[in-house]
Amino acid sequence: MAENPYAPPKAVVEDVAIAEPAMERPRGITLVVQLAAAQYLIGLASMAFAWDFYAKLQSVSATVVGQVFTVAITVFLYFKIYQGRNWARITWLVFAVIGLVGIVVTYPMLADALPTLAKIQGLIGFAFTAVMFWILFISPAKEWFRRR
Repeated sequence: MAENPYAPPKAVVEDVAIAEPAMERPRGITLVVQLAAAQYLIGLASMAFAWDFYAKLQSVSATVVGQVFTVAITVFLYFKIYQGRNWARITWLVFAVIGLVGIVVTYPMLADALPTLAKIQGLIGFAFTAVMFWILFISPAKEWFRRR
């Protein structure tokens, strides 16, 4: 039987995916990673200069193991933040809050014994963390995490 001459025309139709242009990494995200590295290095320097105090708190092997573990976790976490993974940003926030609670709880007990350099390093670390929080959660750089 012949085709119906009154049938609608047939055409293959498919949706074309529109590729969004890749978002350029905000400078603030790079700054967060740089601040994190600087904060860690300042902490290590503070620990080295006030070693007599820190050696009383725990053994050398515990300090080394703790630092290796800390570096491994933080490098991985900041790498994922650099890539724009939102879960890494949230994980960083949880760690920052836990650290802040730890400082608030232990500082009154150690305030008199803490070396001046450790107090200064703590203030610098707090300032760096506040800036990193602002960049990651409040500034325009927070959009970096919504596009992933």
